Amino acid sequence: MGDGYAVLAAAKLARGVIFMPTFHLTEEVIRQMADSASFQRGNTYYAGGAVQNPVSVGDEIHARCEGSSYQPYEVRVKLGPNGITDYSCTCPRGDFCKHIVAVCLARLHDPQSFRERPPSEQVLAGFSREQLVNLVKRMLDCEPRLFSLLEVAEAANKGAVDEEAWG
Repeated sequence: MGDGYAVLAAAKLARGVIFMPTFHLTEEVIRQMADSASFQRGNTYYAGGAVQNPVSVGDEIHARCEGSSYQPYEVRVKLGPNGITDYSCTCPRGDFCKHIVAVCLARLHDPQSFRERPPSEQVLAGFSREQLVNLVKRMLDCEPRLFSLLEVAEAANKGAVDEEAWG
């Protein structure tokens, strides 16, 4: 694993946290996922500080990455024992783009920059019903596209949608 991995492991051990890696991320894994132009541009983005607000939730990493758009792109990467198992970026290119490369390189070479966050389920379990309702209302106000998810959840709750299809 990269030097960043060793730094993160040492920092966690020093804090008394048992650290058992469940993912495998190397520069070679990243290179295999990206075409050469995306890797080079992603490396330039990483080196130039384009990765913003990096967060680690278990084996999943999230960050924003500056690009050609006014708004930074949202990047999500799922890591597993054999490398990268899933990924997404809000840029129009699709596939394993330079923004995903930049975030992966940040995780590999600068893992301590990633703020660790517990899984959403764990955080939400600590909220009261009233707090959850208020949170969802605020989320719908901020992101009206979420109304479609609310409608599907309502239909699933009434048995009109297959529970397994809903997730």
